[in-house]
Amino acid sequence: VRMEKAKVTLDRDGEMSLMYGVPDEFPGDPTCLVFAHGAGGPMYSPFLTYFHTELAKHGFLTVKFNFPYMEARKKTPDKKDVLEAAYRKIVEEVKSSQYKPDRIFIGGKSMGGRIASQVVAGGVDVNGLFFLGYPLHPPGRLDLSIRADWHVGARQIQRARHQPHRGSCRPVHGRFSKTSNAGKADETRHKKARCDASGDCDLGR
Repeated sequence: VRMEKAKVTLDRDGEMSLMYGVPDEFPGDPTCLVFAHGAGGPMYSPFLTYFHTELAKHGFLTVKFNFPYMEARKKTPDKKDVLEAAYRKIVEEVKSSQYKPDRIFIGGKSMGGRIASQVVAGGVDVNGLFFLGYPLHPPGRLDLSIRADWHVGARQIQRARHQPHRGSCRPVHGRFSKTSNAGKADETRHKKARCDASGDCDLGR
């Protein structure tokens, strides 16, 4: 797998870092998966790096990126409209990149998945959604305003031992379309990943 770093300039001031995971044997009709980080960890977090790297090894073009506040090393996430605009900008970048993916699926961990769902509900043209960790709201703060009027299918991937918020999933999950699905992922291996300050990661297989 080849990792390629890039920058995206925002319509407002600032920029975002992103990283492509390019398979060694690049397919003729590539499928791309775009990963957004959660509220508290950057794109170099072990959790996100695991999925980004392993799926690239399996032939998918993968992309991960930092939201503007994380790029600026701030602790507090940007406002919703800024986060959504940033995700839309990343999708535009991927579509216009040299790789020209045939299909694009977007999602992320926790907050990143929520923002992905919001931009799809707002009309961004992609082929599907995925969620790495659920619910899409902070613990104990159920938010039934989450839009689920998506025009694409969605896949939820939950860590097998992640129990605390399962009860809070039902009120929102019940509003998802019939194209939505859920599954569990074993967290044993991706917990072994370690990243240094530069973002270089060792999956520790």
